[in-house]
Amino acid sequence: MRKWTYLVAALLMGGVSTSLTSCIDNDEPAGINDLRGAKAELLRAKAAVENAEAAIKTATAAIKQAKADYAQEKVAQEKLYTDWLTAKYEDDKTALQQDAAIREQAYLQKLYQAQSAAKQAELDYQRALAQIEIALGTAKDDAYAEALQDLLYNKTFTIPSYQISVNPVTHEVTINLTGGSTTTIYGLMNLSQQLANAKQELAEAIQQNLILGYKFDKDALKNDVAVTVEVKKAELAVEEKALAELKEIIGISLDDFEAKYQEIADKKKEAENNKTNVSIEKAKDLAENYDGKAQELKNKKEAQSEFTFDIPAAVQNDFYNIVASKAGSATGDEVAIYQNILKQATADAEGEYAFTNGMKVNTTAAIKKSIINAVKGDVEEKAQAQDVAQLEQAMKLAEDAETELKKSFDAAEKTWKAAAAAYDKAKKADKYHITGQSEYDVVQGAVETYNNSDKSAADQTALINAYKKYLNGDGTLEGRTKLDGFKPADNINIATATADNLSARLTAFLSATDTDRFGDSTPTMNGGYYKALTEAADDFGVDVDQRTAYTYEEWTAAQEEAITLPEATSGTATFNYFTAMDKHAEAVKAYEDAANVADWVTLLANIEKVEDAVLAETNALQLEEADLEKVKAEIEAKYEVQEATYQAEINSYKGILDAMAAAVPDVSGLGSITTANYDQAIANLKAEIAEYESADLNEDTGEITLGTISAKKQEVALYENLLAGLEDESYQTAEEILKDYNDAMIEAYNMKIEVLQVLFDKANAQKDSYMEALTSGSSSTPVEPETPAE
Repeated sequence: MRKWTYLVAALLMGGVSTSLTSCIDNDEPAGINDLRGAKAELLRAKAAVENAEAAIKTATAAIKQAKADYAQEKVAQEKLYTDWLTAKYEDDKTALQQDAAIREQAYLQKLYQAQSAAKQAELDYQRALAQIEIALGTAKDDAYAEALQDLLYNKTFTIPSYQISVNPVTHEVTINLTGGSTTTIYGLMNLSQQLANAKQELAEAIQQNLILGYKFDKDALKNDVAVTVEVKKAELAVEEKALAELKEIIGISLDDFEAKYQEIADKKKEAENNKTNVSIEKAKDLAENYDGKAQELKNKKEAQSEFTFDIPAAVQNDFYNIVASKAGSATGDEVAIYQNILKQATADAEGEYAFTNGMKVNTTAAIKKSIINAVKGDVEEKAQAQDVAQLEQAMKLAEDAETELKKSFDAAEKTWKAAAAAYDKAKKADKYHITGQSEYDVVQGAVETYNNSDKSAADQTALINAYKKYLNGDGTLEGRTKLDGFKPADNINIATATADNLSARLTAFLSATDTDRFGDSTPTMNGGYYKALTEAADDFGVDVDQRTAYTYEEWTAAQEEAITLPEATSGTATFNYFTAMDKHAEAVKAYEDAANVADWVTLLANIEKVEDAVLAETNALQLEEADLEKVKAEIEAKYEVQEATYQAEINSYKGILDAMAAAVPDVSGLGSITTANYDQAIANLKAEIAEYESADLNEDTGEITLGTISAKKQEVALYENLLAGLEDESYQTAEEILKDYNDAMIEAYNMKIEVLQVLFDKANAQKDSYMEALTSGSSSTPVEPETPAE
């Protein structure tokens, strides 16, 4: 049901819309003396900015990592939810929900830390920029100072507006850009704040979807959604109040502007104090009603006690193997416990393990339960009643099959060994292609002798005899033809020449290549001993150069490592015989297990007896934890709406103050308010109003614009729909729509951040160049730097 529309093309078209092109005389301005007086302040401000920028980079990297981790969390959610749906017992469902809550809290804590670091870094950056403004107050006649002042407050940046649509009929969620609509941002200070806000909004959208994904229990989800509805409503009320305040401020005269700024600053301070007080009250509440009990529960869960049960002697070796197989896949603290169990067994001369002194370890209730769950299934399987007579018959048939295949194996091995011996003898005796001592060198020497001779009849006969000996041997040597079936072409074969064709064959022989006359150094499959060896090796299941047969121990070792012995493939005598041995061993094991069913039943009963006590302990702990988490959730919910309200007020007042700052002397570094700067502040405020009011909800298409009051109304409606659905059991559709909506929010804020980051990087580089010029004493014309590469 999800449809994504990524309209990233042209996003980066939004850029700086004004530029500085004024000319400045090369003569030193009169204000340079003032600038020299401010240089120390500028250097301090520059260092503060650089520190803040480094912190912003670190915080941004942390948020990026949290965003990347979110993808992994979604996979974890899906697995936990699937396990929760398929869990047979209520205590298992409770445990899985608690696992989900732990993952949720761990991730949210990481996300919160990244958000907090980003907020602090942005605050430090704003303060550092304010230090620059104050230092610039004594250098207003310098071109760089004026350019930097303009960059901080007046320069305009434009970005596209983003829409998210929730189709009223199909519930399809779509991201797109408004047709040609843009948002204007004034000054680097406001631009940096907009970028920081977008990153915070991204983190909050991730947080909302994470909470939805990790709440499998309907009642737990309903409680969370009910609180979220109230939070969203409170945020909406604050935004509507801020819009009304903005509309009032743009009607204030220049003379009253500074007093209004102070009034808004006082309101922001009051909201900050209120939020701090609420946080203190919440911490006290948690300390009094949760923290101590949580520590007590933690101590109970970490407490260790004896874990033991009797293992009948007849099945101790098999139980050891079960534990060993589980130990291989264990993680965390369980690994040491498994290893401790295995250490208590001793092996006899034949490698059979026995727990002669019993099995006993100290561990937590949770690990006890984990071990029982791990081994119980295997024990239950072996404790099932079996038809012993049928298993005995199967064992006999497997034995007979092994016996027959052993005969085939022995015959194939005998043939292979004989073929290998014959080939090795021939190759060793004739020393083919061993430089300086082989028959190959002998016959090549005969050719060379003939070429250097008078080529008489006797010389011809000597060459022919040497060639015959090379091919066919002489009673002592086997000859190359017997070795691997090599035969030269008839037209060069002087060994079989007659009086009629000798002359022609000799001429052809002398002009032929060594390969054509004598064969390759590598044996061929044309015939002879090598062909017989190759075929025998293939049938037996070994490599042609191999001279030792595989052992069954090598076969089993390869199986344990999930590899195949070279050439011992399906259909070979080795494969067939060893596979039959495997099946016979399995049949024997099945028969022995059946004969030991009574012992397995006893072991199962012993485990279940211990399990009853372990489950009682773990269930009690889980119920205690569930009750305690409910207390914590109720405490946090009690304060969440208040905290969200005050935080929304802080954000809205800060936005208003940032918009007004261009015309406030104590903030901007100006000596007094001017009409030009007042007009700039009013333009900033109107841009804030436009952002709040942009594109009301379209009832037909469900479109809203990101970051607006209409968007907040849409969020309230979506959460209210989900809450209503949770009441009447129809919540699945509403939940899916809301998840899709939050995913769209995440993607849209990613798109917005990408554009804002490019603009910020360029403006920040421009600020750095102006600062460098001011602190180094340059007085040339300011030049905008190139946009930094992404």
